[in-house]
Amino acid sequence: MVSGAAIFVMAVLMAVNVISRQVFEHPFLDTVLLGELSVVVLTYLGLAWVYRLGGHVAVRILVERLAWRTRLWVEVAGLSVSLAGLAVAIYETWVFAYASLVLGERLRGIFRVDAFPFHVLMPVGLSLLSLEIVRTILVDLIALAQDKPELARSARPPDDDTG
Repeated sequence: MVSGAAIFVMAVLMAVNVISRQVFEHPFLDTVLLGELSVVVLTYLGLAWVYRLGGHVAVRILVERLAWRTRLWVEVAGLSVSLAGLAVAIYETWVFAYASLVLGERLRGIFRVDAFPFHVLMPVGLSLLSLEIVRTILVDLIALAQDKPELARSARPPDDDTG
């Protein structure tokens, strides 16, 4: 929903900018700034939801040929490595956001907006993605422990996308 609102804001801003340039021969000054902020909202707040829906790009040519137990162990290992990388990214983006808060950074344009709320969306979105990854790891480990492949999303055959 938030991502949809961000896309709508971006579309409206582009339309306003085009009309402003063509009719008034003067562009709307904050179109680029507000568009960039919309991209931040769109990207970082949508990460966890897209992951939960299984919408991220995944190449499983080799992994799909493995037995379900091996497949789950490969997924657990890969997600654990991803989680470590996300931990570094969360830390770095939080340091970046905190610096903007301490320095009182403001985004310049017609509107003078504090930068911190937009910078903090990055670690928040990455943290939500990390929680989804932890959930997936736990579900996979439970499926392995209970010997129930149907519990794990990755152990099932891929959905038919032809419909």
